[in-house]
Amino acid sequence: MLLLNTRTALLLLSTLATVAHGDLNSSLLAYLNNITVSAINPALASGIPDPVVITTVQKTGSADAGCIIPNPITGGCICHADAEYSISLDNVAGLSKLHVTNWTHVAATAPAATINLTVVGEMAMTAVVTSGSAHASVTACGISPSASGDASTTIDTQATLTLLGAAVFNATASCFDIIVSGATVALHDFKDYGNHVDISLGIIKLDVGKLLDLLEELVPDIVTALENALQAPLSQVLKTVIGAQLPCVPLGPTLRSGAVVGLGKGGREES
Repeated sequence: MLLLNTRTALLLLSTLATVAHGDLNSSLLAYLNNITVSAINPALASGIPDPVVITTVQKTGSADAGCIIPNPITGGCICHADAEYSISLDNVAGLSKLHVTNWTHVAATAPAATINLTVVGEMAMTAVVTSGSAHASVTACGISPSASGDASTTIDTQATLTLLGAAVFNATASCFDIIVSGATVALHDFKDYGNHVDISLGIIKLDVGKLLDLLEELVPDIVTALENALQAPLSQVLKTVIGAQLPCVPLGPTLRSGAVVGLGKGGREES
């Protein structure tokens, strides 16, 4: 019986990794779920910027604002008005409420000394407020008064979190070191409520409902902007906390049994 040389060890480790996937996947999920409440969620609450400035999302629209001065003699209209509306949102508050609810599965690919990992989990956020400005102008009777005000909407959402990384076999400790390289987030099942617009043009009639409609139409754009704003800080926080809190994941029962072709008990090559 000979001690494994480097080349043989890498070849055997490739086989070992193939057998390992089931054990590694279940062990990694258990470890991640175990540190979610105690470490991952507190790190997200303190590490994600709140509030955060997002790429400005904007919608514009126009409408017939009706007759401003009716003609009392003919019953027609002396002065008719047209209105222009716009909503711009660029600020999100409440991201400290972002939290992982559970990790659902691990996919391990490209068996080798380093195993590529994709880890998927579910997240949730409630009462996230996106705010910005509302603007309206009315053209009537040769004048064009305008006004600006505030606009906001509140969103509850679920999210799918995907971690990308690798499991590197630690031969000394007989376990896998987990390295996170990045993360992506995709929001889904979102609902908006509490849409609010505060604006007035004084005595000129203004259909605030048009602004609220624009606000409603902005929700998909808000979601996309929020996903983009979250990706970098999420990746950084998760790299840090998982690197610090997740132990080297030990070999599962299949690996400990030594039931890998060419690998005998005690990690020696059979002669």
